[in-house]
Amino acid sequence: MHWTRRRTLLLSGVGLSALLFAACSSDSTAPGGAELSAATSADAAAASQDETEEATEAFTLDGAIDPAGASFSSAALSGPSFFNSPPNTRGCATVSSTTDTDGDGAPDNTVLTFALPACHFTGFRGGSVDLTGTITVSDPTPTAPDFAYHAVLSDFTFAASNADQETYTAVRNGTRDLSGSGTGLTLANNITTVRTANGRPSVQVVHNMQFTFTPATAGTLTAGQPLPSGSVSASGTVNFSRGSESRTFT
Repeated sequence: MHWTRRRTLLLSGVGLSALLFAACSSDSTAPGGAELSAATSADAAAASQDETEEATEAFTLDGAIDPAGASFSSAALSGPSFFNSPPNTRGCATVSSTTDTDGDGAPDNTVLTFALPACHFTGFRGGSVDLTGTITVSDPTPTAPDFAYHAVLSDFTFAASNADQETYTAVRNGTRDLSGSGTGLTLANNITTVRTANGRPSVQVVHNMQFTFTPATAGTLTAGQPLPSGSVSASGTVNFSRGSESRTFT
């Protein structure tokens, strides 16, 4: 299968990572301490960037659970037909249930299982990516139609290589919770990512972040439609650790 990369970001993961990891003077646990090495900084920034991108995608249920799907600009907010086509799958994942009592597109409770060979994609950053693990999606308001969903990631893993034969593995565990209305969306992103690149020691990055999407024109969020133009703001903490090194950024 071919990977269509959704990376038209409203919030730059690169920019956020640069702010977080440029120097320890912005570190809430060891201000003024020794700076991280260039290699460690780069690995920490890459892990943070990846998670920032994935969190930004998660403003739509499509983006949250179908990483090989439509572009950011066309990924739709949850809507009545979200889990209906094709049956028993979403993207490459198998779906345990399509029950949606209130018909808002967020299932009452379903487990999406990502496995090979269905979840092998080419064209990812010039290379390929394998997706494995599970995402459990449920509707916190199963009898009231809205944009809300709750997602639990369990060992959800990206195993990727690029055109230069560089490899990395990112394993995610944690939760994402979306809420909102036609005037805006809020995503609570509490994810721990363990990222290993090119055989170097693993980096763990814990995101406890809140992202807010505000449409440029108030009241323009419509179920089943792509996100309109708008802006994203972020707040919270990011904790990085590798071996004996640990930093928390606010």
